[in-house]
Amino acid sequence: MAFVVRVDVAELPTLADLIDAAGDRLGMDVQADEVTTIAADQGERSTSWCPWPHPRIAIYVPGASTRGVELLATRGRDAAEVVVSVAALATWSDWRLAVAVCQVLAGPSGTLRVEGEGEFLAEGVLRHFEQDDQRYLNECVAGVASVEATVRQGRVARIGGPAGHAAIGPRTWIELIDDLHDPEDLPVALIERIQGSIEARGFERYHEANPMWLDGRDGREVLAVVLAPDVDTLLRDPEYVLIGDDLEADGEVTMWLLPFHQLEGGLPGVCKWLDDRTAALPAIPRAQWTNVLARLRPLLVSVPDVLDR
Repeated sequence: MAFVVRVDVAELPTLADLIDAAGDRLGMDVQADEVTTIAADQGERSTSWCPWPHPRIAIYVPGASTRGVELLATRGRDAAEVVVSVAALATWSDWRLAVAVCQVLAGPSGTLRVEGEGEFLAEGVLRHFEQDDQRYLNECVAGVASVEATVRQGRVARIGGPAGHAAIGPRTWIELIDDLHDPEDLPVALIERIQGSIEARGFERYHEANPMWLDGRDGREVLAVVLAPDVDTLLRDPEYVLIGDDLEADGEVTMWLLPFHQLEGGLPGVCKWLDDRTAALPAIPRAQWTNVLARLRPLLVSVPDVLDR
């Protein structure tokens, strides 16, 4: 499910004006997704009629978003139509941001069309969908049901938006259920877990390993992140962990790949899991590196064996 609102806008505000006005209504900082921000800084515009870098953008509240808010502008004969949407399992801040954006776009006397609900004056959107939070709660419950169905099929649900993503699978789901005192608290607990993973709460000082695409001769590609000694590392949803052998050697270093799903088996009890595909790994001292590699050796594969097989 999603909260979707259609707004006719005679003159679209600039991206900066939209963000500032929505942030003022919300009383919080708001920013655009990374791609949009970079494009705006470079002065890009993909259309002459839309003052945003691209007709489709996303905005969010740093430190308070899971899904953010998506806006899609299309050109009409007399006005642009903007579709404002926020997906299920958004934070309350995301939901309020969507309402604020709708009010900014519609103006004080404009009307909005809420899918599944009908037409509202701008002030009516605030009354029906923020001062009364039942629609938001319904969206949260529906989001939980969707994630539960995915997990029960043995799959991982990747949930997020411009602030980042979390991977909710069997490991995280079991932990959530085990920690619950009241089943009705599950929607809030799930949203908090998603947000905690996106923001790496409790592991802010960890270095997030940069993703690397490794290419083979036949065009095969794999996504890996580099693990090095003496660094508290956050490993976020790779296929493999790239590990250097004999880092103290003066000559060429041999690189190995550890399948990410083998990380827990290779380093049992060491990782702290933020979700099913995000692990916080405390620094492995350089003095222990050789011993750790020896323990991992049965699980490691060479880079050519993975890329050129």
